[in-house]
Order: sequence, then structure tokens, then C-alpha cells
Amino acid sequence: MIVSQRRLEANKRNASVSTGPKTAQGKFVSRNNALRHGLARPVASDPVAAKAIEALTAILAGSRNDPWYRELARNVAESFIDHVRIRTVRSQIFYNLGEFENTDPSKNASATNQLERIWRYEQRVLAKRRKALRALCAAGASA
Repeated sequence: MIVSQRRLEANKRNASVSTGPKTAQGKFVSRNNALRHGLARPVASDPVAAKAIEALTAILAGSRNDPWYRELARNVAESFIDHVRIRTVRSQIFYNLGEFENTDPSKNASATNQLERIWRYEQRVLAKRRKALRALCAAGASA
């Protein structure tokens, strides 16, 4: 596809004003967006969650010592623990909302905004869990 010169210039103009935050405060806020609730961080990076993942992996893999099967079991365990982490964050949002007794509309709007953001992470981990469970079941059936 050939782009016209006029379209190319328009794209360059638009890109020059869409380069992210300019101020130090804007850059700081942008840099810390993923750290609000910690859900963007891999679940295995948390030492407590890593122990839970390994324990659940051992249960799922059972006596099978096949590294490939254990990796499939680990993927399932990781997705389950990650889902628990997401549900914990969601519960905390609801708990905090209850503390305000629904008297402050801005707090309700903030909680709704937070829940919408978390929903994205939950959908991702549920898809990962479905895929991991399918692979583990298929591997178990073929053994």
C-alpha cells in the first residue's frame, strides 16, 4: 500500500504531538501506572506466591517426574494463584468502598474505575488458565 505525501505529513504531525507526557509530574504518574495494584507484575516474582505455585504444581503433577508435564502443571498452578491474587485485590476494593458507606460519589466512581482496570487482568488470567488446563488434560490423557 502506497501512502500519499499528504497522509505521510499528517501522520508525522500527529505523531509529534502524541509522544507521551512532557512534564516531570506526568512522566512520574505514567511510570507508576502499573504499580497501583501490582497485577502487571508476574505472580511468580512474589516469594509467597512462588511457594504456593510450587506446592500446587507438586499436587497437580503428582508422581510424574516428566519435566514437560511438570511445566504444564506449573502453568495451571500459576494461573490459579494469579486469579486468587486478582480476586484479593478486587475484594480489597469492595472492602474500601464499604468503609465509605456509599456517601461519597467520587469514591464510588474511583472504585468502579479500579474494578474496570482489574477486569482486564482477570480476563487475561482466565484465558491463560483455560489454555493451561486444556494442555494439561490433553497431556494426561495421552499418558
